[in-house]
Order: sequence, then structure tokens, then C-alpha cells
Amino acid sequence: MKDNNLNYKIWREEVDQIMKTGTPEQVERDQNWLAGIRLQGVDNLRVSNYLLELSLQNIKDEIDFDELERKLEEYHRRTEHGK
Repeated sequence: MKDNNLNYKIWREEVDQIMKTGTPEQVERDQNWLAGIRLQGVDNLRVSNYLLELSLQNIKDEIDFDELERKLEEYHRRTEHGK
């Protein structure tokens, strides 16, 4: 995904489409990400656009969970040092 400004609405449209047409593995990852992101909302937390982007890559099987975790850790190290 090239757009770093992916917002929740666009993300949701894409995951809803995957829910309808994706492989069983993609649908399972989709459901897991939806649940996790909704749980953040219960606590009035918002996930970053970067996490939405990475989660979509994971759902589409473009990156595995280990790669996603590595990218998130790297992102947090960069942003922590940038403060």
C-alpha cells in the first residue's frame, strides 16, 4: 500500500471487501484485526494509520506477523527518538 495517510474508513472498506472475497486465511486475519482495533475503540484509543496500513498488508498476506512486529518496533524506536 502506497498511501501512508490510509484512514480508518478506507481501511474498513478494504477489509470488508476481503471479508467477502478473501481466502479463509485472509478472512480469519481480517476478523482478528477487526476485533483488536474495535477493542482499542472501547478504551477510546485510536490506532495509527501506520498500524492500519501494516494490518492490511498482513491480512493480504503481503507481510507475516513477525515482519509486522519488526516494522512496528522499528517505527516506535524512530518516533520515540524523534520526540
